[in-house]
Amino acid sequence: MGSVGVERGLANRAERPALGCRDGMILFDPERPPLLPVDGIDLRDYLARLERSLIQQALADTHHVVARAAERLHLRRTTLVEKMRKYGLNRSGMATPELEGPLSIQG
Repeated sequence: MGSVGVERGLANRAERPALGCRDGMILFDPERPPLLPVDGIDLRDYLARLERSLIQQALADTHHVVARAAERLHLRRTTLVEKMRKYGLNRSGMATPELEGPLSIQG
């Protein structure tokens, strides 16, 4: 391989992280699948963060209309609602506020 080929290979490797990572998430590009990090990856956590991020994007792109977001994700509306609960998201895609302290029933 000539020096031009070596330079091109190095340039491609240098571009890959820039194209494939945003906010700690590896972005999937079918032309350039993500590389497994040398030290491994917590696949369950990675997939959960990816799913949560895509749900938030779909909600934002559809002006927080859950039915439309479900269509964008090719999910049933009820499935999307379940996933939103799983990740603690409300219709705006934000985390739902957690209750502080025990619930008290006033009578």
